[in-house]
Amino acid sequence: MNVPFGAARSAYCLDRLGVEALAEHLGKDVRDLDWRRDDMQRDALFFAHLLDTNDVYVSLRNACAVSMSLDWLSERALRRDLTGAKLPRGTRPADGDLVPIPDAYATVTAGATYTFSIELDRGTVEEKRVRHKIVAYGEWVSSGAYAAHLPSPAPRVLFVVAGTNTAARVERLLRWCEGEGGRSLFWFAEHADVVSADILRDPIWTVAGGSVPQRLLDTVRVTGARALPRVL
Repeated sequence: MNVPFGAARSAYCLDRLGVEALAEHLGKDVRDLDWRRDDMQRDALFFAHLLDTNDVYVSLRNACAVSMSLDWLSERALRRDLTGAKLPRGTRPADGDLVPIPDAYATVTAGATYTFSIELDRGTVEEKRVRHKIVAYGEWVSSGAYAAHLPSPAPRVLFVVAGTNTAARVERLLRWCEGEGGRSLFWFAEHADVVSADILRDPIWTVAGGSVPQRLLDTVRVTGARALPRVL
């Protein structure tokens, strides 16, 4: 991984015996754990993306530690359920387009239930693909079709921007999102803020269509599966 100086940080992965010990400790089968031996052979970009996504998980876990529970679906688990799934006919961007697959999906329970679709952005995806994903998310959520695959109520889509020049990247993502008509479904924050602040309670999020930093737990509405208005 690229670092400004010194040696790259190490990433440690469990091998088979470690996974078996972890499964025994958790009272689960190894097949229930999100593990593959070939994960240890991935390139630096894969690990950078994975570690940054894991940082979001750790931040959520810390924020939920005292009085809330957290359920987390990894990208691999989501791909098992969502690969090949299509948007409803008649929606934008075109009939037959595939639903977006998040980098992770989090469900926070604190009396009420909150759901978040997480997109880890490292500035490597070009504008056209980002805009297409934003439109697809809007149609998928506002049509209610997401509920066939994911826990309800309707999620917020959280873009966490990592890498370099994150503030400028957040501004570009906001501009592209608002250019497609995206509004309160889409939330943006820099990775450094996510890992240093309380991800749920601190005002670190910029919402498409707004300018005042927001807290996730102050503003998420919890009703039924069709909690969000049509946003695109």
